[in-house]
Amino acid sequence: MKNAVISRKSKRIRHVIEVKRSISQKELLKEAKRIYVLADAEHGSKRLQTGYIVSVRRLKETLKSTKASDLIDKRLDYLSTQLEGKANVSVRYSLLEDAQPYGFNDDEKLLISVFSISV
Repeated sequence: MKNAVISRKSKRIRHVIEVKRSISQKELLKEAKRIYVLADAEHGSKRLQTGYIVSVRRLKETLKSTKASDLIDKRLDYLSTQLEGKANVSVRYSLLEDAQPYGFNDDEKLLISVFSISV
């Protein structure tokens, strides 16, 4: 789902935000490339030089499961490598330990991540 934050006064696009339910490498790279192309375009807006990919996903807590920090680090390294240093990529994330109020099981956590892609 693509979204844009639009100024109430000027009606101009302020930020581009892509919302995902997954942070698979393939999906992240596809969206990061789109955001990079927009950020690098001649649009005259400093704010559009940065775009965001927001993800909210479940993480199951099992012996084989990957820790949230390791998963995020892998995705960040992958994006940085695939974009060949053309874009600045950073990420902030939060892991909600108690996901029950959001309708998830006891063995699940909620991972919220925001990847920032900028020129």
